[in-house]
Amino acid sequence: MTTAKNRVLLVDDSIFMLKTLKDMLGGTEFEIVGTAASGSEALKKYEELKPDVVLLDIVLPDESGNQVLGKILEADKDASVIMVSSLGTQEKVIECLKKGAKHFITKPFEHEGLLRVLRDFKHIGETIPPKKAVELSFTGLNLGMKFFGQYLLEKGLINAEQLLKGVEYQKSINLSLEEIALKKGLLSKEQVERINNVQKNDLDREFGEIAIEGKFLTKETLEEVLKEQKETRIYIGESLVKIGALSSGKLDEMLKEYKEEQEKDQWAIGAKLENIQNKIVVKTFVNFTMKMFQKIIKETVKLKACLSSVDNFNLRNYTIGQKATGDFKVSFVVNIPEDIALKIVSTLFGKQIQEIKEMEIDALKEFLNIINGNCCAKLSNVGINIETTPPEFYDNNSDNKYSLSQGANVAFVSLISTIGDFDLVLISEK
Repeated sequence: MTTAKNRVLLVDDSIFMLKTLKDMLGGTEFEIVGTAASGSEALKKYEELKPDVVLLDIVLPDESGNQVLGKILEADKDASVIMVSSLGTQEKVIECLKKGAKHFITKPFEHEGLLRVLRDFKHIGETIPPKKAVELSFTGLNLGMKFFGQYLLEKGLINAEQLLKGVEYQKSINLSLEEIALKKGLLSKEQVERINNVQKNDLDREFGEIAIEGKFLTKETLEEVLKEQKETRIYIGESLVKIGALSSGKLDEMLKEYKEEQEKDQWAIGAKLENIQNKIVVKTFVNFTMKMFQKIIKETVKLKACLSSVDNFNLRNYTIGQKATGDFKVSFVVNIPEDIALKIVSTLFGKQIQEIKEMEIDALKEFLNIINGNCCAKLSNVGINIETTPPEFYDNNSDNKYSLSQGANVAFVSLISTIGDFDLVLISEK
């Protein structure tokens, strides 16, 4: 007797990612019954196909995956939706789980990791050992930046309900500097608002530093606030132990593994960034770009130069740009020659590519999308919240050339590798 396959609807605007997911689920107990590249198409396909599971990307061209999630659940409260995104910030993960998503997977992910989530969720098939070795490839490396709670969720050590409960407990205990200062009567609401407004326009400065400079706090009162915050603060792992979702022994084991995995590939950019505006954002963008080249493309990339302005922006063969909005507006731009573009897509597809066509363009866009999604997740850990829109591709050999906005705040980073030089540009709106 043949067992009926679990029917899956894939929702992602990346042709490359749809193909990748199809390849990963091919020959398994999961059958792809349909695909959608937009929110409106996803809702229509869901109504027509009634799939068992939806794999739903967050960044879509017409509306956010989070909005689509809400609409699917409004139409069918029992819908099983798993979010798949490069934008794995704690806020985004919790927001989706609270809304009713069954799980959240961060790109790029392991083949085995995806199947484990689907199988654990559906309670079917053979359980895959978490430590099983996989071939290094675009989807074979756990490169994504994620917070510890999501890491435990993907490992199957906690479920979504336990994670949400742990986060709520953590929030009830932890207070920000401004909350503590307000509670102790050291700052007024108006002063906190003024400090936050200054910080939004100068991301490299700390809340306490601005408070002292504005004479809202003294060094002594700031130390008092910091001491109370440190003494009372708990992390998500401790919170999960407190609510009984995790043992203290397992917490120690997983923290060690998590730190090794998330911090083993930190890149030192050095003094070249010291005079760059918003250097936290620039450094994070550069770090993840270098990390993707090192781990995925197998190319070591080094910093050649970093400038706070660029007089003559020389277009290379291809430019991919992606905008982000939130605490501030910024554009992430990668400017690459054809040799590097071909190297990237050849590695991603696992075969020699000689020409950049539609599928290859989509893969290059997804490459930048994953870099920036992880960049946003990292920045959220230091209180900078931005979200990306779909990337745009420019063939500078055609009429569709990229144009750098005149008068914009620009950080220009030149990188060098064995296959050539390329540029990263971060553009902040004034």
